[in-house]
Amino acid sequence: EKIRDEAIQRGFPAINLCAETATDQAYKDIERLKYRVITVSPEHILTDSHFQVLWKLKKFGDKLFNVTFDEGHCISEWGDDFRPLYGQLGNLRWFLPDHTTFHVVSATMPPHIISDVKTKLRMRSYNLAKIIRSNDRPNINLIVEEMKFPRNSMHDLTRVMDLRGG
Repeated sequence: EKIRDEAIQRGFPAINLCAETATDQAYKDIERLKYRVITVSPEHILTDSHFQVLWKLKKFGDKLFNVTFDEGHCISEWGDDFRPLYGQLGNLRWFLPDHTTFHVVSATMPPHIISDVKTKLRMRSYNLAKIIRSNDRPNINLIVEEMKFPRNSMHDLTRVMDLRGG
C-alpha cells in the first residue's frame, strides 16, 4: 500500500491488488488502463486468471513498460522453500511483451543473490544495468547502553529516549 500511496501522491493513478481489492471491477478498470501503477504479490500475479486475460490484451501489453520487484532478494532467498512462487517470477517473461523491462530493487543483494535473481527472472544480459549504491547511513548509529532497571519496567527505554532528545 505504501507504493500505491506514494504513486497517488505523485499524481499517478494506482491500485494495490490484494484479497480485498482484487474485484472484477478492479480488473475491468485495469483493462481500461485506469491505473499507471499496479502493485501485486508474486502469488497473485502468477495465479490469478484475470492476469492471464490481461497478458493477452494488446492495449495492456503496449502500455506495460516495466515490472518492478521490490525486496528483490526475496526472489532468491524465498523462492525455493518459503514462498515457491517467488522463484517462478521469471515465467512472466513468457507472457510479457519483449519491450517490458524488469527493475529489481533491494538493500541486501550480495553478488551471489544478484546472480541467482538474474537467473530466476531470465534477465537479458545484453540490456542489463546494475546500479549499486551504498547503504551507509551516517545518521544511523549503534549505541550500547547499560540496563539499570528491570526489563519489564521500560524505565531504561524512557531514560535512553530522554538522553537522545527523542
